[in-house]
Amino acid sequence: DEFPEDGSEWIDSDSDGVGDNADDLPYNANETKDTDRDGIGDNTDMFPTDPSEWKDSDGDSFGDNSDVFPDDSSEWIDSDGDGYGDNRDWAPFDAEVWDKPADYKITYVSAIVVAVIGVLFYTTKRQN
Repeated sequence: DEFPEDGSEWIDSDSDGVGDNADDLPYNANETKDTDRDGIGDNTDMFPTDPSEWKDSDGDSFGDNSDVFPDDSSEWIDSDGDGYGDNRDWAPFDAEVWDKPADYKITYVSAIVVAVIGVLFYTTKRQN
């Protein structure tokens, strides 16, 4: 009996000082607790209270199981399923479009020119 003073324990299979009955991982000397019961000890589990996650390869705080891009820390979701992460996707809810339209700059400059002409027209008309 390895625990003569504790009636609820008698063996410590991994010799970590915690009896097998209290040890969630009795054959792993580096782990004693598995809060979420996913089979990964809390010392190793990056998400010890979430049984669906235990690893975050890219360090973005999104577990690999739910992270669509587990090796890219700047992306984790792809709402439209086009293969481009929402952070980089120009149209994250349209699978047909991911990049800026070719005429984006022309449209932007045209809008500025129209706005300036409108302000000048309004200012000139007020002065008359």
